[in-house]
Amino acid sequence: MLNVDAIFEGTVLETDGQIRINALLSSVEDGYLIWSDSFECDTSELYRTQELLAAAVVQSLQKTFSGQGLEWPPRQVNPPNIEAYQLYLMAPNFLWKMRGEQPLRKSIELYRSALAIDPAFSRAYVGLAYSLVLLPFYSSEPMEPLFREAEELLASHEFTDKRDLGEAESIYAFIAWQRWRWIEAEERFRKALELAPDSPNIYQWYSQHLAHVGRKLDSLTAARRARDLDEVSPVINDRLGVAYLWLNDNVRAAEHFAIGAELGFRNALNPGYMVLLVRLERYEELKAVLKAFHYGQSHIPQWLIDNTAIVFDPKQRRKAIALARKAQAEGDPIMPRLQFGLWVTLGANDEAYETIDRLRDGSRQFLQLEYIWAEEGQPFRKDSRFDDFARDIGWNDYWKKYGGPDD
Repeated sequence: MLNVDAIFEGTVLETDGQIRINALLSSVEDGYLIWSDSFECDTSELYRTQELLAAAVVQSLQKTFSGQGLEWPPRQVNPPNIEAYQLYLMAPNFLWKMRGEQPLRKSIELYRSALAIDPAFSRAYVGLAYSLVLLPFYSSEPMEPLFREAEELLASHEFTDKRDLGEAESIYAFIAWQRWRWIEAEERFRKALELAPDSPNIYQWYSQHLAHVGRKLDSLTAARRARDLDEVSPVINDRLGVAYLWLNDNVRAAEHFAIGAELGFRNALNPGYMVLLVRLERYEELKAVLKAFHYGQSHIPQWLIDNTAIVFDPKQRRKAIALARKAQAEGDPIMPRLQFGLWVTLGANDEAYETIDRLRDGSRQFLQLEYIWAEEGQPFRKDSRFDDFARDIGWNDYWKKYGGPDD
């Protein structure tokens, strides 16, 4: 259920530098056509036509629904260059939302091109910074250089639009969260949501942050809000699946992983989906996902792929740990992105803590700390080292201020 009163639909046709927009607004209750119109313009007038179209829709809604809760769309005082705007639209509308290394790199290229044409284009600054901070999580790029580049980029521009300010604040929040500055991240996310309360991406990131500090129920609430704001986002549906997964609702997790996949998200990129397959004992599918996850990598841990059913079978933990330790000793480990999760899954706490110590300084993006709060993370949390670990990374200070984990 969309839980809306009206649906807006339209088509855009471009021919020889001329754009024709056909738009209509219809009632959800009975399908009645509330309003329709057509707009024609040169490509150079596209942004102004967009404003006229938005204003016409609001005016129609005000007449039909008494205008309650409706605001007139703000006039853009300094609209961007139309060529820069078209490049900007190409990046977030498809590539950026798809995630993955190549889509993100292409988004970065398009945003840079837009800014080269129009250096005052605020939304392109935000889009470029978004893409920069995400790239390390889908590639081998180190995290900190790209974080610093994003920070410098945002600091170099003066944002005046409230939503742009909120989105920029959320990027600072994301960086703080990935640096394990939990309190700063919480404060910045809250400020970002005050400025841009209708941003699905901020809620999605906030959901991930909350999961990392053990607030799984609040994480689910934020993920649901993100999906309410953007039901067709591949990555947001995937995030909602992960939020359900940590609460052991495997049925709903599977539903949203499937929706995300239908919308274009590759589950092979998602360690959370692997956790679901392990729980459901779907080892053949897990084997295929592991193959896809390592596709194009310089090293493929064949021992893991060949022994998937053994490694992830709870009844064969001792044998699985022996296989993993042998592979590591022989220089045949799995990629860093999966190492921590594997040791936690196997209940091999010594290796799990050692992996944190080894990766926390230079490759922190490979540590999926939210997995600690999953059912599979109980042995890790019950280890005698856990209290010192939580204190060392700043969780205790965060919990004192904002409340502790759910369990």
